[in-house]
Amino acid sequence: MPESIYIQRQFMTFLGLEVYAEEIFFRVDDRDTDYVNTDMVLDRDRLLAVMRFLLDEVTEQNPQQREKCRHAEQILTLWIRGLDALAQTMNEMALLPRTVSEFSGRVDRLLPGEPQALLSLPDEAFLRLTAQGHLMSGEQMSRQNLEATLPYWDRFVTLLSARLAAACDYCLLQLSRLYRNLNTEPRQLRCFTLPFGRLELHMQPRDMSGCEHILEYDDASIADYLEEVMAGRLTPVRMEA
Repeated sequence: MPESIYIQRQFMTFLGLEVYAEEIFFRVDDRDTDYVNTDMVLDRDRLLAVMRFLLDEVTEQNPQQREKCRHAEQILTLWIRGLDALAQTMNEMALLPRTVSEFSGRVDRLLPGEPQALLSLPDEAFLRLTAQGHLMSGEQMSRQNLEATLPYWDRFVTLLSARLAAACDYCLLQLSRLYRNLNTEPRQLRCFTLPFGRLELHMQPRDMSGCEHILEYDDASIADYLEEVMAGRLTPVRMEA
């Protein structure tokens, strides 16, 4: 659906996060029951992408924070890789941050995962799953030292949760605007009197189900098209004679 393509763009803009169309659920009727939600597990690759996106934002806004961001990246990378490896080993994706559409409301509600599960491992398993087994003992971060960095993880997940909610809320606002702009009043444009009779040309509104022709274009062009309609610079209509 074109709307899903637009929503995917916003998640990339807000978080640097790639979301698949089948993970997106929405209903926009200008009612209290409207929602934009996702149903996805934030695995290692996704968490690393979001982490780098957010840290890059900080360094772009304040280059003096570059060294602090580099330190935060090292710590968060250890958390992310370790927790993902544990989730894969145990086949338990609930250990990772995730969204479940049934548990969300108007916007996404992030389930934060179980970072304590990583800290409860025996030393050997902890070092193996955090990919530190090849390091010298002086270069390794122990469970106790990683536990002291738990505030880094908590702040990251809190910011991730806020960005997810903001992206969903923005999509709700923009999709509402899209549907309002599609709701054009029908009217007669021209009338011709011809030897064989009268010919009238009418303009009718066109909803998104009538805009499927735009799916022939690439995703970027489709999202651009929807943004033009949202801004009121384009109005899809249907002509009838």
